[in-house]
Amino acid sequence: MSSPIETFVSALEGKGRKPKNGAAHCPAHADKSPSLTFSEGDDGRVLVNCFAGCTTNAVVDALGLEMRDLFPAKNIRHTNPPKSQWISITPVPDTAPTPSPHPRLGMTTDRHVYLDTKGRLLGFEARWDFDNGKTFRPLTFGRMSNEDPSRARWGWRSWSGLAPIYGLNRLAKRPDAPVLVVEGEKTTDAARGLFRDYVAITSPGGSKQAAKADWSPLRGRKVVIWPDQDEPGRKYADDVVRLAMDAGAESVAVVEVP
Repeated sequence: MSSPIETFVSALEGKGRKPKNGAAHCPAHADKSPSLTFSEGDDGRVLVNCFAGCTTNAVVDALGLEMRDLFPAKNIRHTNPPKSQWISITPVPDTAPTPSPHPRLGMTTDRHVYLDTKGRLLGFEARWDFDNGKTFRPLTFGRMSNEDPSRARWGWRSWSGLAPIYGLNRLAKRPDAPVLVVEGEKTTDAARGLFRDYVAITSPGGSKQAAKADWSPLRGRKVVIWPDQDEPGRKYADDVVRLAMDAGAESVAVVEVP
């Protein structure tokens, strides 16, 4: 009988992830460089970590395993059952119904459409403006991991794995254009009209969620970041500089806002 670590390594090899020295390309997202590490704990369990933010449940599910496969047989009775997680389906099927309004927030003020490189629907980032502020929610199509695939539906949840960039379709249409990264979909739409030589993009979820997006489309691109003039904006710019360089951008510059 194979040990948990042997089972895990075999599953990685079966998915073509080429594990080596305790590291491999993560099966739960489009991994350009090995971001998954794994090791054997003192009690024989498999310890898993994805530096891109994928959960252990997501990694196990992508490998076709179960959480109990990470534990020696003698320890299975001491583990809790895995929590059910949202699995987003992209691109959204043409047969998907029209999304309904949010049950509590109602009709959106704006709903930004996320498309893939071929112009196919990936989901939405919804916005509500109120007298006391604004609120955002991602809207994706999918199901819970413990549900039958036929239960797929719209859910007010973010994408499983790394989230897509807002503007992927425009990046694909203009492969040689420099890229302008700003904060927020509304700002991105405004920048499209002001800086026509650039492809304006952003990541979903606000200034604190940059690391949860897939920046790999910036590989080989010249990137300029225009941050919001506040502390969260500067932190977002710093994060995007690192993420863009890790993704293989040709160059990255940051606008010094007066």
